[in-house]
Amino acid sequence: PYQVNKSDLVKRIAELRKTHLQSVSEVRDESDRDGIRVVIELKKGAVARVVVNLLFLHTQLQTNFNVNNLALVDGRPQQLGLIDMIKYYVAHREEVLERRTKFDLAKAQERAHILEGLKIGLDNIDEVIKIIKEAADNSVAAQNLKSRFGLSDIQAQAIIDMRLGRLSHLESEKILNELAELNAKIIYYKELLADRDKILQVVKDEILAVSEKYGDERRSEITHEELSGMNIEDFIKRENVVAVISNRGFVKRVPVDEYRSQGRGGVGVKGATLRDEDFIEHLFVASTHDYLMVVTNLGQAYWFKVHELPAGSKTSKGESIKKILPFADDEEITEVINFSEFDEDLYILMATRNGIVKKVNLPLFINARTRGIRGIILDEGDVLVSSILIKKGNDCMVVTRKGRGLRFADDDVRAMGRASRGVIGIKLTDGDSVVGLMKVNPEKRMLLVTEKGQGKQVEFDQFKRHNRATMGQKIYTFRDKTGYLVGTLAVSDEDDLVCITANGQSIRVPVETISIQGAYASGVAVARLREDDTIVAIARTEAESEEEEE
Repeated sequence: PYQVNKSDLVKRIAELRKTHLQSVSEVRDESDRDGIRVVIELKKGAVARVVVNLLFLHTQLQTNFNVNNLALVDGRPQQLGLIDMIKYYVAHREEVLERRTKFDLAKAQERAHILEGLKIGLDNIDEVIKIIKEAADNSVAAQNLKSRFGLSDIQAQAIIDMRLGRLSHLESEKILNELAELNAKIIYYKELLADRDKILQVVKDEILAVSEKYGDERRSEITHEELSGMNIEDFIKRENVVAVISNRGFVKRVPVDEYRSQGRGGVGVKGATLRDEDFIEHLFVASTHDYLMVVTNLGQAYWFKVHELPAGSKTSKGESIKKILPFADDEEITEVINFSEFDEDLYILMATRNGIVKKVNLPLFINARTRGIRGIILDEGDVLVSSILIKKGNDCMVVTRKGRGLRFADDDVRAMGRASRGVIGIKLTDGDSVVGLMKVNPEKRMLLVTEKGQGKQVEFDQFKRHNRATMGQKIYTFRDKTGYLVGTLAVSDEDDLVCITANGQSIRVPVETISIQGAYASGVAVARLREDDTIVAIARTEAESEEEEE
């Protein structure tokens, strides 16, 4: 990087082998007269992506340069981002071009007016000469010309001031040609001032002309993780693996043949050596070339390829996702989404605690990569609760803490850009908040769980479609023993429910043991809690197989 001393960088990497970079076996400086080359050898089993991120974090291999873009906007100092800088600069160029064009138009009209008078004079030259010769002085001559030919003061004076030499045929042609050119310019100037698109095109052309005349080659190269002009995925075998992410953020990929078949083509998940009270929360059978998008409570979105997950076995713990993604201290995963390509027919639908929903076309996240980009602008004090992948024609459900549910069509929420707030999804009463968002799936049921361990399953067809920004319908009847809702999930009998309590305990319950009830029912006890404990979160995981339970 710019201003980084290579020798100091190599020395720093070597020092970090004892602490943060223990997976590095050797670092060599192979630079020569052909260029800089530093080779970092990794130990067996090391994950290159993890090492690269640690290098970015702990060395000058990645260097940030901060710029304070302070500018005067309407006479007031204002700090501008890159987009705002471009916006105000383009607006300035528009204003300059408009003022310049108005000036050029006025000058062209003034000159054309004079030339039109001269043309009249040339067309009637004999009569003009006679009027001037018979006049007592120039003022009388001008007045007589105005009266005879309907000229203005300026035109009459121009005819009087015209030299005899301009009466030649050649000079007359010049006047006519100049008048034709001016009339064409006047038409162009008027069309330009009447059409903003044409003004912007001129602004663009002028900027390109400046770039062509004064621009030079970049001193530094912009690359996007290319390897000798080849895509790194050309070297990665396309095969199915099991991508695993635990509740506490440990990730790994496992060969699919380490999991035996279970149920309707699903896979077992038990057997990993996890920390106490941790459990597998997200599990996908995916291609090594598939994408995994992580969406967090702060509205940030990150993605990486499945092959970039650390390789592991069925029983290994995996690596912390914070070694792969640059999470903030208070940043937590709300959803992990698996997809094969940035399909324009797919959308990310998000819901916040305060009832805001937002739909963003999936391709708008293509630049998220592992550095992350913001998917939603959150109001102060608000957080992102849930995100789901949908396509046109899907119905979705928002569920609140106080037992309201709103089923709505996806097209009731218009697609927006990433840098926006969203719209009201569900209208909340005082003290209420959103606890869940899901896609309506006829093959699954909605599972609702309360603070005091009560829960139920409800068929999706019990919920009617309502308009967005309404309160929806009642979906739970609360009693003293229930407490309010803490979460909701779309589940099937092949799933297990995991309840996480305020005291740090996790309780695992087979979904098939939880009764299916109506929308107004209060549910049944799904978890037995101590008197001083409550459920604070729930998650879905694959059901344990019989072999694993033994």
